[in-house]
Amino acid sequence: MRKSPATAFKGHGIFVDTLANGDKITFSYQSMATLKDGQMQSGSNKWQATGGSGKFKGIKASGGCKVMAGADGSTNFDCSGTYTSPK
Repeated sequence: MRKSPATAFKGHGIFVDTLANGDKITFSYQSMATLKDGQMQSGSNKWQATGGSGKFKGIKASGGCKVMAGADGSTNFDCSGTYTSPK
C-alpha cells in the first residue's frame, strides 16, 4: 500500500487466484484504510475480475469489502460481490 497522509493509506494491485485444476482468475483491486496511533481503524476495498482461463475465461465479477478493527488488533472483513459465469 502507498502511504498518503499520516492517518490514511491508499493502494491498488492485481492478484491471481489459481484453482486446484489449474484454472486462473485475475483480479484488480483498490483499497484504503484509516489509522490511529499506527493501528488500522477501518478500511474498504473494491475488486473486479479482469480475466480468467479454462472454465473462467470470460468471467464477470466485482464486489468490495468493509473492514473494521477489533479491540485486540484483529481485522474483520464484511465482503460481498456478484459474478456471472462464462457460458
